[in-house]
Amino acid sequence: MIRPISFVLVTPVLGTPGGTCGYECTTDSDCSGCGNDGKCNYPHGKDAPYLPTMVSCVDAPDAVPPYPDYNIEDTVWPDQWSADIEAWTYTGWESDASKSTGRYLYDSRYGSKAVYDMLHGQKGGVMQAWNSNIAGSSSKMYLKAGDYCFGFPIVDPGVDDTPYIYLERPDWMKSCHAAGFARYVGREKVEVIKKVGVGVFSDPDTKTIWTDHWSCNIQYEKVNQSITFAQWHALGESDESGDWFPKGAPVRITAGNSQPDPQQSPRMNTVFHSMLKMGEGSSKPADFQWEPNCNPEMTWCTQCPSIEDEAARAFFGHSVRKEHIRSPAFMSRARFAPHAKANQQDLHRAKKPKPGSFFQGSTFQETMTKLNVVLKAESDLTVKPCDDLSMLELHKLQRLLFDARTPELEQIYKDAGDTRSMSFADVHALEKEQKWRAELSDDFSGKAKAGLCHEMVMWFVHHLSADARQAVKGFDVTLPLLPEVHNTTNGDHPVHNRYTEQVSCAICHMLPSDVTV
Repeated sequence: MIRPISFVLVTPVLGTPGGTCGYECTTDSDCSGCGNDGKCNYPHGKDAPYLPTMVSCVDAPDAVPPYPDYNIEDTVWPDQWSADIEAWTYTGWESDASKSTGRYLYDSRYGSKAVYDMLHGQKGGVMQAWNSNIAGSSSKMYLKAGDYCFGFPIVDPGVDDTPYIYLERPDWMKSCHAAGFARYVGREKVEVIKKVGVGVFSDPDTKTIWTDHWSCNIQYEKVNQSITFAQWHALGESDESGDWFPKGAPVRITAGNSQPDPQQSPRMNTVFHSMLKMGEGSSKPADFQWEPNCNPEMTWCTQCPSIEDEAARAFFGHSVRKEHIRSPAFMSRARFAPHAKANQQDLHRAKKPKPGSFFQGSTFQETMTKLNVVLKAESDLTVKPCDDLSMLELHKLQRLLFDARTPELEQIYKDAGDTRSMSFADVHALEKEQKWRAELSDDFSGKAKAGLCHEMVMWFVHHLSADARQAVKGFDVTLPLLPEVHNTTNGDHPVHNRYTEQVSCAICHMLPSDVTV
């Protein structure tokens, strides 16, 4: 039997096009900031299972234009289009959401491509990912971060004998409707950006257009899972400036999964499309080709190397599928794929059970002071005392470091039973603890924060390859210094046990005769 899910709303700080449109909701009052007629939309009724994967705020006036008639044929994507994207993502069952931005390109002949300039609210370089069929019949996902690029085979482990799949179809909603899973929801408004503002204080030129809302819901009762995909497409209209929004242009897409995996598919993800371009000129074939690595000093170029599915699974923890191109969580992890290889110094340090005498001290305070001197001397690294960083800043940095981790190093610690082994198997476990920590009272938050700072310094030094550490510095981050006072308070609250675990690596830097925990 499919189980219902209940949840408590926490109002996010950021906003989407149209205010709160795309936010999760339970009642219309949650959507007062969505356009002029915000309503909480239940696309498959209030009795549908897993409502938090599909229920969101929409701008739905009572009076709607009667023409043109809604038609499933209008859900088919144009053969060639591109748009700026703004994604609003709920990774797990908590109500914490994050924003990602970039641009999306689609050509039915060649594939689709996403270029992200911000992931999970954090800027730092440009991440490109694209599915391509331009060089042959098989489909791959290509990833490019900075000067590095890799190609992965796109697989569908759920399909026997045909593990490799092809490009996404422009008629995916129509196909879902033909299978009996999709329904027409209603006529609603969506705000789109026509032109960006000129100057620092200029607002973008926006227009609210009428759209038809369709939703596809597939229930996998044997595995107790529900998947929902929704699309809002333009009815076809122009305004006084002559700007045209052709019929069928997709301006919003929402996807939901009742078994969210923060590394692959979130619980609910809404993508708004603005600055739409249709037809020739919206993209070119070269946009979907592999881009070579070029060294201008050496005047040579090499094609992007291909990574086998086994290697992709080792890094991501799963095979790569075509829907990952629209997952900010996947892209956040993928941008560190070029930096995953540990060098000999990384491996030597990981296999060494105890640090050298240069990194040891006779007391906790002396040890932490010595290690902080090393952190302050690290080139291109910004550091601050732990107390000078907020819990939110630390959590954002923790997620970035987790995305940058090198599986090869974790395997060494795990096999050796080393205390440097990570406490989290996946992003979901990390986010669960972050939620718990953010809700602590002042009596415990200080100790929790100190333990977190110790843990993140350990991750930066022992779980990131040298290349990954350098890449993280490029995100303009601030690493906390190690708290130099050992918090020895104790009690039954779980924060005490977690603190002991988090400072265990620091304790290893103390001379054995002075170790007390």
